[in-house]
This record gives sequence, C-alpha cells and structure tokens, in this order.
Amino acid sequence: MFSKARQAEIATVLPSFKRTHPLRCSAHEYRMIAQGYTDFLMTASLHPWDHAAGALICEQAGCHVEMLDGGPYSAARHEGHLLVAPDRTTWNRLAKVFGFLMGQGAAGSAPT
Repeated sequence: MFSKARQAEIATVLPSFKRTHPLRCSAHEYRMIAQGYTDFLMTASLHPWDHAAGALICEQAGCHVEMLDGGPYSAARHEGHLLVAPDRTTWNRLAKVFGFLMGQGAAGSAPT
C-alpha cells in the first residue's frame, strides 16, 4: 500500500518487528486492532471506504488513530500516512520508527 519509492525504505524497518502480517483487507485489520489482536496498522492508501468506519470503530474501542504527520484522520484526506495503534504511547513509539516517511531522517528501529 506504499509507493515503490517508499517500499525499500519500509522493508529495512520490518525485520526488526517480531512479525508483520498485512491482511490486505482494511475491515479485518481494523477489527483485529479494535479487538486487541494486532499491534498497529499503517497505510498510505487513504480511500475513505477503507478507513472511515474502521477508524471510528478503533477510536471507540480506545485505540489511537492519527495521521503520521500528527494531524487528525479525516475521510477527506487523500494523502499522507495513517497510523493506528492500541494507545497513544504505542502510537508515539511507532511514529518515531516510521518518522522517515515524513522526511525525519533514516529509517528507525522497531520499538521494543
């Protein structure tokens, strides 16, 4: 779900996570986060039909839903990186790891 230019950068970070498993189905990915089975979701594909309902469900379940640039998620946004995590603390740690997507230097290391 990321541009070819970004895929190589993202690939350098992924091995430091225990496991990555995109389901390629937003409905299931949001369900997994809201139920506590998944640690995070990040995407650069911002189709509102993929994220509007899931983001609301996750927020209602207590998850932290925010754009990687620190702005709120909105179905009206068409560019950027949406990051969803179980809580704000986890979101902050992941935002540091993926900060390079915002032009904040090289790829970081995964949170412990």
